[in-house]
Amino acid sequence: GDNDARINRAFLSSVRDWLDPFGGGWTAISDDILRGYAESVDPASLCEQTPPTSAYLDRSDLLDPGMLRGAPVSLARYALAILIRTPRKGILLLGWIGLLVGLLATRGFDGLTYTEGALASAAGFALSLSVGLPLLGRVYLVALLGERNEILAKNIRRECTRLANSGAEDAVCVAVLGLAHCNGVKRVLCE
Repeated sequence: GDNDARINRAFLSSVRDWLDPFGGGWTAISDDILRGYAESVDPASLCEQTPPTSAYLDRSDLLDPGMLRGAPVSLARYALAILIRTPRKGILLLGWIGLLVGLLATRGFDGLTYTEGALASAAGFALSLSVGLPLLGRVYLVALLGERNEILAKNIRRECTRLANSGAEDAVCVAVLGLAHCNGVKRVLCE
């Protein structure tokens, strides 16, 4: 529905900008990725006071042993959700990732020396990143993560307001968020 249309628009805009490096396209992609990263992943970088008055999750939280143990399950659930909701897009995305991993794991092509295979794999990986990171990074940080953070924060704020207006003294609002949304939702709620 609306989410798919937003993702499609962001992806097509990214493709157009990626194909226009001298007309400001690459700058627009870079600006969006950097802004999306700052707003959703590292909001502390936007704080004027040093250190920020309210703590955000940082890189060390990503390396938490419990978080690392749960990451494969979480990533598999996201992949499965993509396949179920939009099978064609899911198959294309997972096929691209599988091809990349397969080429890296098998060194790419038969008949090449180890050095040639390593260079071919590195070049393929660099090419894949130069296309995939700008296109998918922008879609993820802007269309998926950033806009979803706004929606989640709005819903949390609405529920907190409802509870505050209900007159219940012990009312508590609990929001369960995925790690990727914690900092962005907190930033929106604290604005």
